[in-house]
Amino acid sequence: MTAVFRALNEAGVRYVVVGGLAVLAHGVLRTTNDIDIVLDLEEENVARATEALAALGFQPLVPVPLADLGRAERRREWIEEKGAKVFHLYSDRHRTARVDVFLEEPFDLDQVLDRALHEEIAPGVVVPFVGLDDLLRMKVEAGRPQDLLDAEKLRMLGADPDI
Repeated sequence: MTAVFRALNEAGVRYVVVGGLAVLAHGVLRTTNDIDIVLDLEEENVARATEALAALGFQPLVPVPLADLGRAERRREWIEEKGAKVFHLYSDRHRTARVDVFLEEPFDLDQVLDRALHEEIAPGVVVPFVGLDDLLRMKVEAGRPQDLLDAEKLRMLGADPDI
């Protein structure tokens, strides 16, 4: 997992970690099977991200070119025609670190990055995790059973109880 964040950071990618890893970063013990990230979907940023991930052996779970992630019209097709929310990537070299990239930014990334929790997960590898209230908002909006359990635990940690 550290290799993914190191590669993204070294490539200068703008991103924030959401999902289960963010829940863990805020102190809730739980398991997760993937790395959920929200990228700045500006074309050059996505190109840096896909290049960094490809260098680690990551490829799409579905049979489409990785470069399609950088094409706004393709992301729109996947959202509208397939009901997709994330783009799944896997690597045979990093089997425990599936990466799910959101197909659209679910929030204003600049604002969320200003409020993000920045944690050093390994020497020299600082990762931006979505802030507590922003994470709670995402969990409530998703509304799946695990998300609602996470939301209750995040409230216990001091997230805004009115979200």
